[in-house]
Amino acid sequence: MRFSFLFITNPLQFPTQLHLPFATARPIGVIFLLLVITYLLGSIFLKQPLLIRGQRFLFPSFKISLAQIAVSSLDWIFAAAVLYTLLPTNTPLSYLDFLGIYLLAMFAGVVSNVPGGLGVFETVILLILSSKVSAAAILGSMLAYRGVYYFLPLLLAVGLLGFYEIRYGMRKITKKM
Repeated sequence: MRFSFLFITNPLQFPTQLHLPFATARPIGVIFLLLVITYLLGSIFLKQPLLIRGQRFLFPSFKISLAQIAVSSLDWIFAAAVLYTLLPTNTPLSYLDFLGIYLLAMFAGVVSNVPGGLGVFETVILLILSSKVSAAAILGSMLAYRGVYYFLPLLLAVGLLGFYEIRYGMRKITKKM
């Protein structure tokens, strides 16, 4: 919901190279806000499962819906903060302005159906920021971002899984003795 307000109150100007039917992100913000309000209203009023093409869908409680929105918002805020931190220090953007660019790029990546938005995400950020920062610096920052935000947690999880498996295996061996 917070991102809807960001696109409505501080609309990002789209580059003309994108050839979109609107010049700012304000219409996307309105659509997002309507979707979030619909989701929250559904969690309040729809207690019976929805049946769509033979599949049953049940809205979570209002508290869980709010928690989902809060957690996902924090995830996107922190992810954008990681990339913003990795950009060159002379980038003439505030974090709030960059957050709008980041969210637009993530939206484009999700809509494109490309796994991880790979390429689409980078292209949108590059198109918007290339007039303010060198393309090489942006690409280097995005490569570091992919490493920090995706591969570092993967390596940490693999290490923890290995530790758990070794510990569990040792416990199993000592029980047999």
